[in-house]
Amino acid sequence: MKKYVGYRVMLYDKSTNRAISGADSRCSIELKKGRTIRYGESHFVTLDKEYAKSYYAVHEHNVILEVEFYFHDIISGSIDDKETEIAIKRSELIDWEILD
Repeated sequence: MKKYVGYRVMLYDKSTNRAISGADSRCSIELKKGRTIRYGESHFVTLDKEYAKSYYAVHEHNVILEVEFYFHDIISGSIDDKETEIAIKRSELIDWEILD
C-alpha cells in the first residue's frame, strides 16, 4: 500500500520538545520519530513543504513536521489540488525541522 508524505507546521515549545496545534493548544505531540499522530477527528497536512512554511509558519517558534499517511486515512481534500490541504485521520511522524 502506497504511503504519502505530508507536512504540517505547528507551534514549537522548546522547553517540552513538543509541537502544539495552533488551532487547539490541547492537541500536542512529543517530537519522536515513529510517533502516531491522531487527535480529534482529523488533522491537516499539505503535500508541499514550502507552501506549509510560507502559509502556516506564523508562530513565535515554528516546527514543520514531516509525516507519512495512507490514502484511506484521507477524510477530506484532494492530493491532486495545486495547494493541497488534506484532513487525515492519522499519520506517522518521520521527521521534523525547527524553523525558528
